[in-house]
Amino acid sequence: MTIKRIEIKNFKSFRHQKITLGQFNVLVGANASGKSNFLQIFKFISNIANHGLNNAISLQGGVEYLRNIQLAATEAFALKIVVDSTPEMAYEFSLHGAQF
Repeated sequence: MTIKRIEIKNFKSFRHQKITLGQFNVLVGANASGKSNFLQIFKFISNIANHGLNNAISLQGGVEYLRNIQLAATEAFALKIVVDSTPEMAYEFSLHGAQF
């Protein structure tokens, strides 16, 4: 299975972003445009797969380090991953308030 689409809300510098991925993807942008934060999404997904959600959040320093500083706990932190499969499958979760 490959990741087809990622939707992220209230993550690092992203308020709400939907990213559709192809077989080959190139990440280009100016300094401080969110490239490293985008790559951090994949590290977080890997941590979830290898260590579970609670541990993945801890490995990132806690939910306060995952959330967008400007939004903080006012909006839910959410992640949705759609994988290329038949039928299409999606994995998603959201954290509301001051959880964790």
